[in-house]
Amino acid sequence: MQVGEDAILRIGTDSPDVEVRSRQSFDAVQSQYVYVFDILAPGTTAPSDAQIGARLDGLPFTPNAGCDDRYAGVLREKLGDAELSDAFRPSGELADIYRREAMLRLGRFHEGTVQTDSGETLRTGSSLELALAMQSAPRVRGYLALLGALARTEPTPSDGLRSLIAPAKSPADFAPVFDAAEAARSDCHR
Repeated sequence: MQVGEDAILRIGTDSPDVEVRSRQSFDAVQSQYVYVFDILAPGTTAPSDAQIGARLDGLPFTPNAGCDDRYAGVLREKLGDAELSDAFRPSGELADIYRREAMLRLGRFHEGTVQTDSGETLRTGSSLELALAMQSAPRVRGYLALLGALARTEPTPSDGLRSLIAPAKSPADFAPVFDAAEAARSDCHR
């Protein structure tokens, strides 16, 4: 597939039964073209917002300020604010829906509001304030911990969390970050 004027992308797989879906866009903030592709089984459909919301509602997660702050602190320290900000920039991917639904779920714990670590309170029922919360997502109390709880329901939790908060990192580079955050979480629950 030709991408732009001077790049050709070829994906090879030994699986005879896959479908490649792609989309491209331009990120004006970073002045770069973004090309996203998914390799799926033919006929695979993406979950709806309602299905994602129901999955998040069924998570065994209850905010715990101290534990959530430790978990998020490790992730912010290991990844850095710039990498987290890049990951939370809307891209039109399925991960955007998971992240938005997670923010809405977090808001339901506190009468429709979330709070940043600087003390700002945002109403998730307001589309403008929800957008502001998503921009500040790595600094919203309990948010990274909720994403961690979601990732722990995946077959490979480290990859699940990486896809939500650090998709540009390789699985090998992200594994120690995940392990450190999980260690902080388990120390908190002892």
